[in-house]
Amino acid sequence: MFLRFQTKSIIDLNGNIDRFWYIKIKALADADFWEVLQLFANEKKSPIGYVPFVEACISHHREDQAKFFLQKVDLLIGSIIF
Repeated sequence: MFLRFQTKSIIDLNGNIDRFWYIKIKALADADFWEVLQLFANEKKSPIGYVPFVEACISHHREDQAKFFLQKVDLLIGSIIF
């Protein structure tokens, strides 16, 4: 609950949702909060896509976590093509 309130407050103050998502992805990856990162990705549709999630995993040598987000990227590509 606090996390959602905090997220809403940050977005209301700055108004830049994309930048917020990039910062949160980087912060969660830097802190090794991979499960929280997955929950964040599933909370709602990412306005910046799922490639930044994959890039964060790869930069932290967590290819096992990147697989989860690659599935989301593949689904999006498949829906665009067809």
